[in-house]
Amino acid sequence: KANSLPYRFGVTVAVAACFLLVWVNLGVGFLGDEGNPTNLMLLGVIPSQGTPDYARITATLALVMIVVVLAVSPKFQLVMPLASAEPVGPIKALRRSWHLSKGHYWPLLGFILLLLLAAVVLVAPAQLLGGVLAKLISGEVEPLSVGALVYALMVAVAQTALVILSSLMLARVYAQLAGDEVMEPSVPST
Repeated sequence: KANSLPYRFGVTVAVAACFLLVWVNLGVGFLGDEGNPTNLMLLGVIPSQGTPDYARITATLALVMIVVVLAVSPKFQLVMPLASAEPVGPIKALRRSWHLSKGHYWPLLGFILLLLLAAVVLVAPAQLLGGVLAKLISGEVEPLSVGALVYALMVAVAQTALVILSSLMLARVYAQLAGDEVMEPSVPST
């Protein structure tokens, strides 16, 4: 049964649907705003379908996806600064990133985990502070209100700081790993 093509296709579609359901629901919410408790009911649809082992299988597959992404990410995290600094195509950028990260897997994985920690440290307090300020300014935070704007601005500033911090640090990591192979920056002349 597991070797048949229709079965594999069905499992692939089910896993993709579960992933998208959780991702979209946590990121945006299907019903109304992000904090709508009705959205949580949709997560109950995943384990309630099929056999009783479906919830365990879904959780296992989600855990496997997280592990795979964390396992592969250190090898490809240098693609963005590499593509900015070197005149290479997409395939060569992937190969070069793999080559540059050789022998540096664990420090690069630690870097990713530190970035995740920095995201929590920067964004969570911004959400908390933005929520408090929004509540103080406009009472109940409604969509398209001044309070919602204040909240969105606070979170956007924190996310921008995180992107700037991570981009600069990643560029520095790339420069260290590339060493003498890095092209010298120049100013175009006209």
